[in-house]
Amino acid sequence: MRPQGAEDRGDFVKSFVRRNAPAVLAALIVLLVGGTVALANSHSSTPPHSAKISNAHHGDGHDNHGDGHNGEEGPEGPPGPEGPAGPEGPAGPEGPEGPEGPEGTPAPVGLSTWGKMPRNEYGSPIAETGSTATGVDALILETGCYKEPCTEASSWEKAEYGSEIEFGGLQIAAIAQIGFSVDVADSTSGHSPMPNIQMEVNPKVAGKTYSSLVYNPGETAPNVFQYVDATAVPTNTGSEGWWFSNGSVAAATNCSQAHECSLAEVQAAAPEAEVSLSLGLGKGRDSMGEILIKEFKLNSSTYTFGPGGAFKE
Repeated sequence: MRPQGAEDRGDFVKSFVRRNAPAVLAALIVLLVGGTVALANSHSSTPPHSAKISNAHHGDGHDNHGDGHNGEEGPEGPPGPEGPAGPEGPAGPEGPEGPEGPEGTPAPVGLSTWGKMPRNEYGSPIAETGSTATGVDALILETGCYKEPCTEASSWEKAEYGSEIEFGGLQIAAIAQIGFSVDVADSTSGHSPMPNIQMEVNPKVAGKTYSSLVYNPGETAPNVFQYVDATAVPTNTGSEGWWFSNGSVAAATNCSQAHECSLAEVQAAAPEAEVSLSLGLGKGRDSMGEILIKEFKLNSSTYTFGPGGAFKE
């Protein structure tokens, strides 16, 4: 038999539940939900005290939002098309100066005593040294309206290239060899326009102290270099050989343009004659054309021509 008090408490509980069943049921539900949440939090990666701090800030009861696992990285795609060229960038700074290069070959310098002799020229001829279009080094003479044809002989030109210093005092009687290598490159006169040798001399004949002594060679074939020996006996004394320009001297020596002499005849007729001023290679006013002189020989000396002037070997 249960004590009286126990029976009274049981009756009271039963009576309370019957009267308050809806409220009791609601309370059970709340307790059940709360237990479920607590259980979930106990399995979360965030420690319980961290969850409380998070809930305090967010007020939603949830401390983390989980996401799914990332899949494996896929293969690299093909390269895209090349884009347009960008604008040109600014010029970079100037680089440092490079090392000094090797010393070059100095340009040839000819004899300072040789050159064009305008004093003995007429018109506007060409008398210069250099290289031709075919690579030939030579003294180049162009005279006699060669560039612009003319009909009057008086308008033909005269050229000379030589020295007014080097040959002063040269004894004509001491000349054993003299001549030049020439190519008559072109002509508009119908025959070879040959160059000549011109000396300003003191003939010491007929009381005269000045005359030109000129050598006129015979014609050579064009477009080929040939050596002209000015000591040879002329084959045509009417157009080849040596002659004096002064009339008195020409008459005394019989060496004139009408009768030109060999060098030996000049030496015999004017044994004391000597160069008083100049010796040059020139082209007279008898015809027009272009002449190339490759070298000039005088006794044991050879003079060549090219870029830079005249050179003595």
